[in-house]
Amino acid sequence: MKSKAKRWSILTQLLLFLMPLITLFISTSSYLQYKRAVDSLTERELQKKENIEGGVKLFIDNYDLSLCF
Repeated sequence: MKSKAKRWSILTQLLLFLMPLITLFISTSSYLQYKRAVDSLTERELQKKENIEGGVKLFIDNYDLSLCF
């Protein structure tokens, strides 16, 4: 009795055995790229908020100083 692997063509064997590995690799790398992008965007947003906050504080300090004179 022949095994199933012997009856399948080479192309079929490649598709059955390599495609799950390729799919796993692509999905893992996509997930990691997504996480890096989200982290990068979150960091940029925090930096923007800090910059705006610093600018507003500087403006208020300068305004207070101008009212004293």
